[in-house]
Amino acid sequence: MKILFDGIPLDQVSVSMTMNGAVLPVLAGYIVAAEEQGVDQKRAVRHYSE
Repeated sequence: MKILFDGIPLDQVSVSMTMNGAVLPVLAGYIVAAEEQGVDQKRAVRHYSE
């Protein structure tokens, strides 16, 4: 995920992912990538919790 989202400001875009049985590791990787960019965890997953 870090490589996939490199150069994309995750605090300024909306990311849509199709989720299946691998949802936990995929979402965790996305959250870590966002946190490494300095994005607050709640902001990173705002669309998944609504």
